[in-house]
Amino acid sequence: MILVQKKLSRERFVPQTIEAADSENIAFMLLYLLPLFENGFASLNWVMTVPAILIFAGVIWTGYGYHFNPLLGLFGWHFYKVSTAEGVTYILISRKEIRAAKQVMQVGQLTEFMVIDLGD
Repeated sequence: MILVQKKLSRERFVPQTIEAADSENIAFMLLYLLPLFENGFASLNWVMTVPAILIFAGVIWTGYGYHFNPLLGLFGWHFYKVSTAEGVTYILISRKEIRAAKQVMQVGQLTEFMVIDLGD
């Protein structure tokens, strides 16, 4: 993340609304732990598993959905759903705990609808 933060160009960003968006972490933790409870790797039905994984990956790759990496949460990163004055909604990734909207931030754009706080 440090390398990403150094390479991105800084843009002024003023969110109008903000809300916590990292509630999905619990679901992803369960998904990461689910293989531990599998009966056996050899007993998987690969004819069903591989196409399901490919379809799931295709939907994720082409959609505007987002997911959270629980490891980022362990390292102190927070995810917020923020809206701009123009009505565009972004996901903001920040190490800060943000409590109020309309504070000026310096951000870098990671994807079309995801920005990272580059402030000190």
